[in-house]
Amino acid sequence: MAARRSYVELEQFLDLERHWAEATDQAELCHRICATAALLLDTPTVAIRIAGEGGRTQVTAQEGVWNPRLQAAADTLAERAASSGTAQLKSLGEETVGAFPFRLDGGRRGILVAAVPRPILEGTEVAFLRFLASVAGALIRGEVAERAEPSEQRPPEQESIDAVRRYLAMAVHDLRNPLNVLAGYAGLLADESLGPLNEDQKRAVAAIDRQVTALAQAIEHLIDVERIARGECRVEPARFEVRTLFDDLAQRCFAHVGERLTWPQQEAAFDFFTDRRRLQAIIQNLVDNALRHSGENPVAVECTRARGRLVVRVVDRGPGLDAATRAALAAWGEGRQAAGPGGLGLCIVATNVRLLGGHIEVRDRRGGGTEVEVIIPPWPEHAAQV
Repeated sequence: MAARRSYVELEQFLDLERHWAEATDQAELCHRICATAALLLDTPTVAIRIAGEGGRTQVTAQEGVWNPRLQAAADTLAERAASSGTAQLKSLGEETVGAFPFRLDGGRRGILVAAVPRPILEGTEVAFLRFLASVAGALIRGEVAERAEPSEQRPPEQESIDAVRRYLAMAVHDLRNPLNVLAGYAGLLADESLGPLNEDQKRAVAAIDRQVTALAQAIEHLIDVERIARGECRVEPARFEVRTLFDDLAQRCFAHVGERLTWPQQEAAFDFFTDRRRLQAIIQNLVDNALRHSGENPVAVECTRARGRLVVRVVDRGPGLDAATRAALAAWGEGRQAAGPGGLGLCIVATNVRLLGGHIEVRDRRGGGTEVEVIIPPWPEHAAQV
């Protein structure tokens, strides 16, 4: 961002920020957010896009004129950001395009896209755009409201819990900003914007990108679990084909695993109505846990329907879940604090299964290994109870 700002420019920014929440509709709100980003970044080209079916994005609002070269880069980066959930950057020589995703209702994603007349975005600019994207998502979802006054008398244990949550919020903030910078630079390397790569270097960059994406998702899941604990979470049900969810997971999260991991095929080609994002988090963490503890043994994901409910099984040949981990899984599934360690991944699984009205069954397999079965009802069946 430019170092010098006139009082007129700062007054314009404060006026824009002051009236974000007063926008009469979503389109006007998006235009005002784009105008704010354009002002602070000294660039006329900013847009907000919404991802639709098939991952393609459509422009909701924009500032400035996007030439064909910038438009093509914005199209590619926006779709990549919508699918991965992480920031994407691309250098075009004397210009750089960045795409910064944010979450919307119904499992959709929005993307804040900006092009700057500089060879690369600075870390502070990446952090600012990531923050602005988060604010845009919260405002568009209608989640910004005045905080309730705290009660005067609070038990000591609640004060301790709140202190931990405040520390967690600060830690997540400190992790997110450098992580988005890493994601952006990984994108520049992968696109060979900073120079050509040989095959070994391409494989190394792909591995970096996978780990950055995994860490970004873990942070988002951690935030989500903490929101659920506060009772501030939202379920965003939508109808989707279950097989597309498995295909997305296979391609985006586990493409490097190869034939060791098998996925449902035609048996999952049916529609289901629930929160797709939460269901994906459940399956992704179960598969990741199975792969991590199975050595080189195969892992299978199975899927079926039983009396209208979705049944997903993850089967491995690992050592199985010990008694303490099973107890922790049961506690999280009932909304209680686990007495012992169980791992963040299984906490995410149990918490989201409970939120969707489902339940988990863990079985030892004859000959070794574990079968974890998740049963989820279609959302309308459970809506009145949540």
